[in-house]
Amino acid sequence: MIGPKKIPSLVGLGIIALLVFLVSRGSTSIFQILSNASKSIEPKSLQITNMSDTGFTVNWITSDPATGTVVVAGDGLTAQSFFDDRDKSGKQNAYTTHMIHVRDLQPNTPYSVSLISNGVAYNTLPQLKSIRTTNSISQNKQALSPAYGTAKTADGKPAKGALVYLYFRTSQMLSTMVTDSGSWIMPLHQIHTASMDAYYSPQDLEPLMIKIQTELAETIITTTTEFDSPVPEVLLGKTYDFRLKALQDFEESQSVLGDISDNLPLENPVLSITQPQEGDALVSHRPLFQGTAKPGTIITLTVTSMKPKSIEIKAADDGVWKYSPTSDIGIGKQTITANTDEEESIVRTFTILKSGTQVLGEATPSGTIVPTAIPTIEPTLEPSLEPTLEPSPTGTLSATPTIDTDIDLQPGGPTPVILIAALGVLLILGGLRFLF
Repeated sequence: MIGPKKIPSLVGLGIIALLVFLVSRGSTSIFQILSNASKSIEPKSLQITNMSDTGFTVNWITSDPATGTVVVAGDGLTAQSFFDDRDKSGKQNAYTTHMIHVRDLQPNTPYSVSLISNGVAYNTLPQLKSIRTTNSISQNKQALSPAYGTAKTADGKPAKGALVYLYFRTSQMLSTMVTDSGSWIMPLHQIHTASMDAYYSPQDLEPLMIKIQTELAETIITTTTEFDSPVPEVLLGKTYDFRLKALQDFEESQSVLGDISDNLPLENPVLSITQPQEGDALVSHRPLFQGTAKPGTIITLTVTSMKPKSIEIKAADDGVWKYSPTSDIGIGKQTITANTDEEESIVRTFTILKSGTQVLGEATPSGTIVPTAIPTIEPTLEPSLEPTLEPSPTGTLSATPTIDTDIDLQPGGPTPVILIAALGVLLILGGLRFLF
């Protein structure tokens, strides 16, 4: 009786070796894909900003769009989750720039913080080991006007979603985000010293550092409080120094007003419209209107095709006012007027475009960029804004508490590895069957 045919031993061993090779190559490729995907959502350029007695802001960038969550826990506090400022509808969206405001905390209290990017937790980032809120201090008696400006990409489009960082050499760091129209505004009246024990009072012509950043490009700006409302329009990827213009304006004001005492209180924010700018073409039919005024001032806004045509709003404590219409504004040329009982009216004209219309901007001519630092402005204080900003030194403590939360902060289990291993075992056993 002739038994079943068997594959010669050498041939069988060759088949098994080939199968093992293919399985190992396949698992390596899968691991590489998983590794690359993890790196693309890994937080980069992490900054802790806007530190106060009741909260702080966490900012970072990812190479690919990802959702973002910050989980905060402390003694006697149930873990709370905070989401991106743009996720107002309750649904998380994916972005490459991330800004999350943490609010309603207790003064002078340490909190443990975890950052979650696309469902993957990052619990060991040094900036998040422990963050302590500051002590409450008395209300600032000096009122700095908000800094504001416009940022565009290299091709002239609004740099929407770009992160904006602002600080003086010995102050804390503040942050905000560029709006869909390309504008940004940063209240300065609450800015603290780097030690967070007092409000900051900048000197005349003191360098003010601004960095505007996306995952693709960044802009470095040096200016002063005399030339920050507005900061001239900038393009991402370029470096600007506006201190020469600030010095010229300051000298002109000195010649008219005479010497100004160092102890003279700074003026409150004056009435302005920072968004839209004159002649802007807007895609949204319910655009954001924004500006400055003295804190608590009632501003009357009148827009040509808005319903109701006029509305009254109140400037916040930081001197910023905002309003978005509750119904669509008509297509075409529009006019917005802002006025108060104390100041003259301000008028801006803008255009509402038809749905689907593309807005093509023009790059700012390179001739408008003021060249390098001007040492005669601050002989003893050279600008040293580095490409990577450092977080406020008060944002990190040595303690490393473990976050206690029911939320699963760990990435997915080893399912792909188990499946690959099982497949490899089955293939090898199948090969051995032909040998014996």
